[in-house]
Amino acid sequence: MALEFITSLFKNKSKKGVDYLVGNTMDGKYKYLVFRNTKKEADNQPDYHLYRSLNEEFEPPDTSNYHNKPASSEPVKAEYKQAEQGTQYEDIPF
Repeated sequence: MALEFITSLFKNKSKKGVDYLVGNTMDGKYKYLVFRNTKKEADNQPDYHLYRSLNEEFEPPDTSNYHNKPASSEPVKAEYKQAEQGTQYEDIPF
């Protein structure tokens, strides 16, 4: 199964003291948020909810100076390899 890197997530705490994860896509267009399912009552219900929203601060990049050359994927490959080696399910901060 091929995995596609989307974003890194950072632990944050809401004003009400709720822990959650947040991260932006590499282009800054989308924001992802992960919250614990506080209404879980049975094993067949999800543990977490993932939300995606348009980032209100997003400004499309100026592409007028771009050339018809594909961007390098090396930084993403390196980050994926690091994540693949170091991420364990026990590392989820909830």
